[in-house]
Amino acid sequence: MRHTVLLLSLLLMFSAGAKTKPAGKVRVFAQTEIRNQGQIARGDSSAVTVYAYSTMPFANVQVSSKVPKVKGCHVRLLPQRNYRQSVTYIERKPYYTVPCAQYMVSPTKNGNYKFPKIKINAVVMEEKEEDRSRRDPFFGPFSDFFRQPEYNHIKQSFTAPAQPFQVVNPPRKSSEPLRHEGKMLI
Repeated sequence: MRHTVLLLSLLLMFSAGAKTKPAGKVRVFAQTEIRNQGQIARGDSSAVTVYAYSTMPFANVQVSSKVPKVKGCHVRLLPQRNYRQSVTYIERKPYYTVPCAQYMVSPTKNGNYKFPKIKINAVVMEEKEEDRSRRDPFFGPFSDFFRQPEYNHIKQSFTAPAQPFQVVNPPRKSSEPLRHEGKMLI
């Protein structure tokens, strides 16, 4: 008897809390990430990734194919891959995250630089409200498990802010790599 009551209460809990609606409107933003705390060694190159974040899943994300210009650096767009969305928690809130563009930056001089703003156009998906009753007579409490949700597509335009980075001298080599290069050590 206890098992039956427990099972019925669990089924009611799952069927009542299965459908959750996102609170409020969609929130979208973007960030530019430069590895190694924003430091790049002169003569080396580093990947710069632009990430888009949203409170609703992305249907499509597009970035201009025009390569941004950074004075004193060579910048090139890396080939686009079919990136997958993931969920990232920021301040204890879940956000759908997708890398929307990746650039390779190769500086030629030391100094402080800024990677420019990147304009992003995205389409996010908001789940439509259903007109049918909560329970299907055929599937019973499992009707939410078998349903196929429909979505409204919402267009969004936003900008990834400019990201400062610093170009520093390359690290000094130890004696072992210098010996392998044929340099004479004193």
